[in-house]
Amino acid sequence: MNRTSKIALLALAIAPLCATAVQAETIYLKCTRSDGQDWGTIPINLANATADGKPAVITPVAIHWDNNSQYGATHIDIDRVAGTFFTSGVAHTRNGDRAMPTEQGSCTMVAAPATKF
Repeated sequence: MNRTSKIALLALAIAPLCATAVQAETIYLKCTRSDGQDWGTIPINLANATADGKPAVITPVAIHWDNNSQYGATHIDIDRVAGTFFTSGVAHTRNGDRAMPTEQGSCTMVAAPATKF
């Protein structure tokens, strides 16, 4: 086998390894409302399909999840292409449910937050 053939064979053997994209298991998004209020850092676990610890629908272009509690329910939509978010929800009150004001803003991917241990 000549040198060119050996290089070609090596390239073919390595190609499948290079074609596999490396994807982080968890990404972190820092979102800010359009009025400038910081939402903090939101962990998105791609492997387990969770957003901020809640079950989520995660696609290449969007992330959707609900944040429900005894006080109300909020639906969060993040557009991964535009880097924007939109929320809608309802608050549970003594006088019945009432619609919460919608919020919108932008998100950027950030490094994992520092930990002390």
